[in-house]
Amino acid sequence: MKIGILGGEGFIGSEIVRYFSNLKHYEIYSITKKNYYDHVNIAFDILVNANGNTSKHYANREPYIDFGLSTYTTFKSIYDFEFDKYILISTVDVYSRKQNSRETDLITPVLLSSYGFNKYMSENIVKRYTDNHIILRCCSVIGNGMSKGVVNDIICKREIYINPKSKLQFINVYEIPKIIEYIGSGTYNICGEGNVRIEDIIGDTPIVKKPQLQMYDVNTSLLKSIYPIKTSREYVDEVLDERME
Repeated sequence: MKIGILGGEGFIGSEIVRYFSNLKHYEIYSITKKNYYDHVNIAFDILVNANGNTSKHYANREPYIDFGLSTYTTFKSIYDFEFDKYILISTVDVYSRKQNSRETDLITPVLLSSYGFNKYMSENIVKRYTDNHIILRCCSVIGNGMSKGVVNDIICKREIYINPKSKLQFINVYEIPKIIEYIGSGTYNICGEGNVRIEDIIGDTPIVKKPQLQMYDVNTSLLKSIYPIKTSREYVDEVLDERME
């Protein structure tokens, strides 16, 4: 089986490459900006799109550029490559209200941030122009190889930019390729069960003035019915314990 991974050198993409490269019966192609056009004539069984901008701050500051990095490139990849199944790495920020949000909830685009709006447009492009697809709406992904995010800032003792009262959901990056292997077509919230109050893990990490309050608690019932996820706190503890040893 041939699997192409767009963004194969990125945080999530490289973990997908690593995982499937260690399994038999898979022929893995890591697709980057440098070798993109070397792969356009290959017929893939699965094309995974782990490409695009992942910085919410940058997307909300430069929505037009973010559109080009995330939404346009998604549309382009659908026409550039031949595949049987398309997998899009998306975000739970496609929900305006992130409290018990389910995959079937009605989404109101005008209420979304620029980051969430561009990701939501990407999702709709995939749904409209592919017959067989999986959409993974990820929460904060942490783990080996991460270079940003609140957990990484805590480990590196850098200033954090969110209110300590914030509650976030997390999942370890090693789960993403396992979930891809496990689930069938559809849309899934990819998060650990429950959330983590940042003040419970922050320690003596410095905080910027007037940090933003963020509250995430999307519903994970669909994923839990198929795949054995851990709690968000368990995923955070794994990373903190590993990185602080």
